Amino acid sequence: MGEAVALALVPHLAPHSPMRPSCFWSGVRDERAEPIELPASVVRPSHRSGLVRHVLPEHRAALEAYAERVQRHGTRMLVTVLALTAASVAAPLALPEPLGVRALAGILVLLGLAIARDPFCTPETLEWFGVRSSLRVARIAAWVTGLIGLVLLALA
Repeated sequence: MGEAVALALVPHLAPHSPMRPSCFWSGVRDERAEPIELPASVVRPSHRSGLVRHVLPEHRAALEAYAERVQRHGTRMLVTVLALTAASVAAPLALPEPLGVRALAGILVLLGLAIARDPFCTPETLEWFGVRSSLRVARIAAWVTGLIGLVLLALA
């Protein structure tokens, strides 16, 4: 009796209704989504082996190109973001007032440009929104960061 009530309240848990896979690129749920094994560095860097996700046939090439780009440029991007973040904290503390603000502004512009060039996201963001939407969110955040840097530079 309790199991029937639970299945009535949460129908997607019913064993006879398989859940449609979600396309990792677009986030769209569709029966046509095919499994694809992606390198762990793309999906979840803490895992040692590749992980299987699903992708619609029309998005397979774009997802494979993204995975290759992450593998090629991911480490450089991480080091760049960490270095610029450390510099954004150190520059205003180490330099006198007008130079510190200008240095921070320049660092924000560089950070925005770096993220716009390689808009890599966290694994959680990729899972929630899909790769395509996550790239858009990252690029918007990058341009906002760069604009804040330019405004600071103009005001300093």
